[in-house]
Amino acid sequence: MPKLKIEHSSPGDQRWLGSLHGIDSARTVTIDPADFTARVVDKIIPSGTAVATKGSKVVPYVSGGSGGEEKLSGFILTDQPADAGKLAVPVVDRVRVKVALLPDSGFAIPAPADDLTACTYVPREG
Repeated sequence: MPKLKIEHSSPGDQRWLGSLHGIDSARTVTIDPADFTARVVDKIIPSGTAVATKGSKVVPYVSGGSGGEEKLSGFILTDQPADAGKLAVPVVDRVRVKVALLPDSGFAIPAPADDLTACTYVPREG
């Protein structure tokens, strides 16, 4: 008898999306969940996690970057399992982003020179 594994998937909390514009053109990137351990919630890398491209690797985006070498390249569209090997994940870079609803509460809108996306940001109120 084959070993079967049942997985349940969900797009996750996508309230951070301010519109549906751009989600149909998500691009696929490969991530290593081991690089995202600081962003994991309940064994999940949440939808809305900001990513940067560092060389040929996709890593979590850190607001303010490390010396300007990491530039925002998009947001993970759907929840991803954090207990797997390398994953092919959908990343969006042309969406309306409600900053207050991103899973990273410390996310700051990057300066234009540090933003490789065409996202429109709805800033936090107050």
